[in-house]
Amino acid sequence: LIHKLQWPQNFWPQKRKSLSRARLSKIHWWIFFRFCRSLLQVSLPTLKPRNGWKKQTPKRLADFRGHSRLSKSERARYDELKNFYWNQLSGKIEEKGLAKSKIEVLEALLRLRQAACHQGLLDKNFTDETSTKFELVGEQLENVIKDGHKALVFSQFTTLLGLFARKLEKAGIDFEYLDGKTFDREDRVNNFQTNKKCQVFLLSLK
Repeated sequence: LIHKLQWPQNFWPQKRKSLSRARLSKIHWWIFFRFCRSLLQVSLPTLKPRNGWKKQTPKRLADFRGHSRLSKSERARYDELKNFYWNQLSGKIEEKGLAKSKIEVLEALLRLRQAACHQGLLDKNFTDETSTKFELVGEQLENVIKDGHKALVFSQFTTLLGLFARKLEKAGIDFEYLDGKTFDREDRVNNFQTNKKCQVFLLSLK
């Protein structure tokens, strides 16, 4: 996403021609946040000042965060996978060094992230099962829908969004879906913005 942008000539610092990964990450999430906010297009009144309070504009995009612990079965599978990659990579890192083992390390971290989200991302035999994080997001979506709000569900893993889509279909909840392979993006965005019955947007940049 970032490399496709056309930066102004005076954007890059004179003393430093390249941005750090941290700054690039902040720019990336700023662009994504602006995109999500434009999807919602929520019109909220400005808060009235009280007893010397400064006039503030309420947040247009709420960020729902929750903490969860893996179940015993999820923890057992996660630890098994972690031990597998630890035994596999420890020897390679000692032999080749960390610099030449980055691809294997990143793959291991990716698989562990998937295991922490839903076991169905690693093994199709577990797609019919649930997960702690999956249920947590589902509860938050139910509360958002009951309150009459719209929700954006973003994930790097399109397979996980597919599981959410199946859950929403079973519950009879209207939603929109968009990922890197979606062609009619404008129509989907317009439907989410204008259709009051469509309260959930499943979104991925992949």
